[in-house]
Amino acid sequence: MTPEEVEGQARAMKSLASGTATLDSFLEKASQGFVLNNYFTLARGRTHWVSHTDVKLGGHPHLPFATIQLFNREGTGDMLSVEVLDAPRMSMPAFKKRPASKDMPLAMTYATKQGNRVNLFVLSRRLDKHPDAASDGFTPTSIELPFATAKKVTLHRLVGDPRAHDLDAETVRIERIEVPTTILAPREGGSTLRLDAASGADARGLPPAATLLYVFESVK
Repeated sequence: MTPEEVEGQARAMKSLASGTATLDSFLEKASQGFVLNNYFTLARGRTHWVSHTDVKLGGHPHLPFATIQLFNREGTGDMLSVEVLDAPRMSMPAFKKRPASKDMPLAMTYATKQGNRVNLFVLSRRLDKHPDAASDGFTPTSIELPFATAKKVTLHRLVGDPRAHDLDAETVRIERIEVPTTILAPREGGSTLRLDAASGADARGLPPAATLLYVFESVK
């Protein structure tokens, strides 16, 4: 590979989009019963699939490692069954050992439960927010939850330009904000969470390549 190709790979594989995709992969495997999953290399550097930047550049975790940290620190528990009722979809051709896939949802949720605490991951698989795109990449999203109320709701979010990276400085990071419990709209058998500005997402819905983790405490 040329130096330009190496740099391009580093920017792509340590981007916001790559962080969300890595977490998506880990969560999918966890939902299938995987307990251990190898990240590849716990080390510092720029050009290889490593976890952190060099100390001289801040020593912070690259975004794919940061999203896994978020799962390990905030989102573990018993995996809950999640059903995608309706979502934008796409098909992918076969590539090397990967079989062809049809009608893959471009927005995905995963959920875990620890006692009366529920952790809800909402991930965008869309990557079309750039000047030449036909779509802005946002996905209107509503999620039906099996509980009616929560005493506290915390949102951990990683949003922004899907191609943004933290190779040179920690300019892209996971934010932690408190959101009002009134974001849960009552419905028969539980509540509905709508992704909008009030719930800490965006007025247009789920942003492209975004990772959102909602932590609901003391649910009923």
